[in-house]
Amino acid sequence: MGRLPSEEEWLAMDEAFHRHYAAHAVDAALAEGARQLLEERLAAGRTQSLCSLAPHEQLIPLVRTYGIDRHFVRVDGRTGRSDQGKARQMVRHLAALEGISPERIVVVGDALDDASAAAHAGAKAVLYSGGSHSRASLASAGVPVADTLAEAVEAADQLVV
Repeated sequence: MGRLPSEEEWLAMDEAFHRHYAAHAVDAALAEGARQLLEERLAAGRTQSLCSLAPHEQLIPLVRTYGIDRHFVRVDGRTGRSDQGKARQMVRHLAALEGISPERIVVVGDALDDASAAAHAGAKAVLYSGGSHSRASLASAGVPVADTLAEAVEAADQLVV
């Protein structure tokens, strides 16, 4: 656009994005290998949580629809406005994971703001190139970038050895 959107424009774009996302997400499949990785993590006694900017009231049923809710010790979607950013939400999410130091947490995300939110909260990050950002863009964050979810899990494990 050549400029930042106004608050009114941002809210309209955000509402349209989430409306279309919710309408189509239920028809999408999990990423290749995701279910197997979740099962392996659970079997190995590893914990994981989910923090998303998707509205909380939409995220919870979606996670249940995919049948993966039992794999997460905590699932938090956005409860306020999305323009407040992911960093604040990440800090709240990680603080709710009682007894786990942020230094022992690795955020696996698919966007630049995932890496910056992790750093803001004191956690590490690995970025997955299977989302909407290019690999080159993700690499600019200065954290490991993986091209498959299996590679992302492997990189995350290496960060908390």
